[in-house]
Amino acid sequence: MSDLIHDTPWLVAVWPGMGSVAAMAGTYLVGKLGAKPVAHLPTRNYFDIESVQVEEGLIQPPRPPRVVIYRWENPSGPDLFISIAEAQPNRNGFGLAEELVDLAHDLGARRIATFAAMATPSDPRAPARVFSAGTDAHLLERVDDRDEVHRLEEGSISGLNGVLLAAAAARNLPGVCLLGEFPFFASGVPQPKAAAAVLRVFRHLTGIPLDLDELDEQAQVVEQKLTAILRRLEGQSQDSGRFLPSTVVREESPAEDPHVETHPDSIPTVAGLDPAVLAHIEALFSEAEADRARALALKALLDEHGVFREYEDRFLDLFKQGN
Repeated sequence: MSDLIHDTPWLVAVWPGMGSVAAMAGTYLVGKLGAKPVAHLPTRNYFDIESVQVEEGLIQPPRPPRVVIYRWENPSGPDLFISIAEAQPNRNGFGLAEELVDLAHDLGARRIATFAAMATPSDPRAPARVFSAGTDAHLLERVDDRDEVHRLEEGSISGLNGVLLAAAAARNLPGVCLLGEFPFFASGVPQPKAAAAVLRVFRHLTGIPLDLDELDEQAQVVEQKLTAILRRLEGQSQDSGRFLPSTVVREESPAEDPHVETHPDSIPTVAGLDPAVLAHIEALFSEAEADRARALALKALLDEHGVFREYEDRFLDLFKQGN
């Protein structure tokens, strides 16, 4: 199985998304391998023109986002094709996926990989895990034989990162999506650690020679900055009293907090929790919807009272955007 995978031409397809994980991994592949553009996919039918550029007072002709396919000519094995898209389509995305699959097949690709991001309540100092989902059981077994890879047993993958694999399955082309993990509070920050984790798994899967030192160096810089931000947020949360013991929290009056809905019927109930604590949780949910940095305090409060599982889906919904 290993030799078959290593001897098969691949298409890697990436689109913009959370943490720039996919785009960063794809462009790193292109730059590090020296891949050259060999084709582009017409996209006019898949994008509505919603704005135009103005230069020196003159409106410029609109240009739909591009999908460029690069080729790396492997000196010791099958070539690699890398599709870099400037934007996710805003209409008929499956049609675009079908066109890309057909073009990749015509170029010789027989397996497809997409990269994506997964935001979790992880620590920026922890190693980035990779989650996998695919269209072929044997391919997933090969992916999952690494310790850092975890099977995505259920859920959804939004955008072309997932839709493309559905189009590939219709053509009987095996495909896999590799999702790099990063801390949910940093979704607006490029995540080189997650991109490097995804590329390590892909390198193992395909056998391509790929030096990841530059990406690892970038990851160390970002990790240091995110760690500093995390410590600052933790300090601010503690200074504001958000992590006070439950006996003190119960002494707070919900009516004094403008974010808290004081009508008892409007506050969800969780067995064993004081109504004041429930109101506090609802207040933090409201704050986190407007400011994702408040999610750190929310997570700590849920953990403090042992109810994160009861609120987990709602908590993660705060960060379901992009990928």
